[in-house]
Amino acid sequence: MASFRIETLKELPRIVKELAIGLRALTFGDNFDSFETAELTLASGASVKVRNQLKITPTRCILVWATGDANIGASNVTGEDWSNNFVYFKNYGSNSATFRMVVLR
Repeated sequence: MASFRIETLKELPRIVKELAIGLRALTFGDNFDSFETAELTLASGASVKVRNQLKITPTRCILVWATGDANIGASNVTGEDWSNNFVYFKNYGSNSATFRMVVLR
């Protein structure tokens, strides 16, 4: 890990450049406590139970990849809310869809 010391104001542009290079290398996962699901396929109206890989109950999800009639959302159709153990998704679309979700803290 690089250490940064500012001896003079003349060094500031160099340090900003080094920080910018490092920040551009960060991934989504580096910035958020999250996990990405495996590729899942759901028929219209179907739901799926996915093991929660976080140590807490997640609060959000982002659809990051999909094909088909992908109207996928968080669900508790099984009568269970998201928990420390599982999260649930449902295909609200009229056809089957294949997708991946990022689940966030």
